[in-house]
Amino acid sequence: MVRLYPIGAGGQPFLQTKNNSTLEVLDGSISRKINALNTATVKLTGVILQNTNGGSSTLKTDPVSISSSHDAKCLFKNYDDTNGDNRSFFGKGRILPETSIRHTASGFAWKFSHNPNSLDDRLSFELGKVLVNSGSLVTIGVWVYKSNSSAVGVLTIPANSELGLSSDITADTSSVSATTWTKITATFTPTGVGAAAIEIGAYNTGSNEAVYFDDLEVTQA
Repeated sequence: MVRLYPIGAGGQPFLQTKNNSTLEVLDGSISRKINALNTATVKLTGVILQNTNGGSSTLKTDPVSISSSHDAKCLFKNYDDTNGDNRSFFGKGRILPETSIRHTASGFAWKFSHNPNSLDDRLSFELGKVLVNSGSLVTIGVWVYKSNSSAVGVLTIPANSELGLSSDITADTSSVSATTWTKITATFTPTGVGAAAIEIGAYNTGSNEAVYFDDLEVTQA
């Protein structure tokens, strides 16, 4: 289901998606929030965000409304018509590019503004895959910065029977200091040749804080 509301529709969302619908919007502008429900997906490319929602709230910083109990998502490419600024919004939080807090002073880090409070319910996504050979140690590391001691960043290599991985391999920042960059690593020795997925994620144990990821490092002995 998709609902469209014209400008001036008094506090209603610009659009609302529901169930497993997918809606893609190319260019244009919006002056209301986007409300994604259930398992809906909204994709926006080069869409301009208006400053206010009827004068009552700022949309450039808070344009999306997704319930934490839903698996809906809103994916912006060229956020607010800014080339290269790509942002993802989920019920569990947001994944945004970050240029102020980085491990290396170039490009950007990924900032996880997360809501969940457990490892099983963490906000995460697949960063990519790496091809590995059989029989020698693989080391995968990523630099992580957490804004508070309650925040936890997680690196995961998911179980993969083709590589001989019977369970997930994880490393996290639960025992490292906050407000400093720390490299966490996951190691394994594959028993087959193939592609190992790399996931990064975050959760918190007390408050809604942020976790930043930068500079992925992969080696095989």
